[in-house]
Amino acid sequence: MKPAALFLLIMLPFTPSSFVNFACGVSHYGRRRYLLVMLPAKAVMIASLSLLGESLQRGKSLLAARRRGFAFTAVPGFQAGIETS
Repeated sequence: MKPAALFLLIMLPFTPSSFVNFACGVSHYGRRRYLLVMLPAKAVMIASLSLLGESLQRGKSLLAARRRGFAFTAVPGFQAGIETS
């Protein structure tokens, strides 16, 4: 599997990660190569889900929040909006 395809597959929030992990473990996909693809893909997924959740929670669009000067940080299990202006 090409790294770009694996990146897109892991980045989608509805993809069952256990199946992807199992398939890469059974195949001859390198551990380092898998980690170099998985970590940025999971970071993008977590950031996009936290931004979407924040905008749905506040009932406002992402662009309106960005114009007000908010920066959103995403860490697994933690999300916070930080005033930047």
